[in-house]
Amino acid sequence: MTAQSKNQFQMAPTFPLEDAEIKRRIINAKLLHPVTLGVAFGCIGLTVLLKGSIVGLVFLGGLGFAGLVAWWKNHGAKLEAKVIQAMILESNQAQDRKLAGIVARYRRRRLYHYASALGKFIYLKKQIEQQLHQDGKLTSEKEQIDSLVDKICAAACRLFAKLTELDRAIAASLTSGTPEQMKALEKDRTEVLERIMHAYKTVHETFQHVTDALVPPPLPDNGAGSGTTATNVDDVIRQLEEENRINRAVRERLKIQAATPEDPDFGAFEEPPGSPQLEAE
Repeated sequence: MTAQSKNQFQMAPTFPLEDAEIKRRIINAKLLHPVTLGVAFGCIGLTVLLKGSIVGLVFLGGLGFAGLVAWWKNHGAKLEAKVIQAMILESNQAQDRKLAGIVARYRRRRLYHYASALGKFIYLKKQIEQQLHQDGKLTSEKEQIDSLVDKICAAACRLFAKLTELDRAIAASLTSGTPEQMKALEKDRTEVLERIMHAYKTVHETFQHVTDALVPPPLPDNGAGSGTTATNVDDVIRQLEEENRINRAVRERLKIQAATPEDPDFGAFEEPPGSPQLEAE
């Protein structure tokens, strides 16, 4: 991707998480963990008491290392889950700061109605992410829902940007356009408004149903599973996928700029010509 210009909005997806970064954080966490430090300093202290005996040092070092391996074998999964949760939280917070920057820009331009509407998308995004990750257990379904909601919020930003572009075009058309041009602009504006409304409805329904979809229902007395949970999760994912598919189709028809040809739902996209530039963070 080319270098980001001053009027680009950059929103990176949370998933997939980078395996190399997970491993790096796990290693650092293990090295700085009180248990690891305690074993290391304990071996050093005992070696000093043994007056620097090489045999004692090797013996204690081997014993300490074996103990650490055994300890981390039992506690490593918990540490990995903690690292992954931290990475998810960091990514989501970075996305929220970017989105909040767009809201602030609309407020500075006194487009309070657009700022308020986009702010509601951000609020629901936060609530959904909290519901998804509050138990600390990551699943492929949670990854899908998180990513699809992110895509809808990124698409909403583009739709709002298109809306401001159409508002300016309609205003200019009042004195320099034709009735036909005005009708075409109004038609496009109505379509964008309807897309925003439908996208918000989809995200709101996800917020309402995601917890029920991911929490298994109680088993009936006979112990047979009902299969309701899997169906609910599939329904939520299908609805989000369909929303993103329609958003992409509208984006192409109205020539709303995508991020990149390789990854149209994320990355950078230019604000429409004439828009005030986004401040650097």
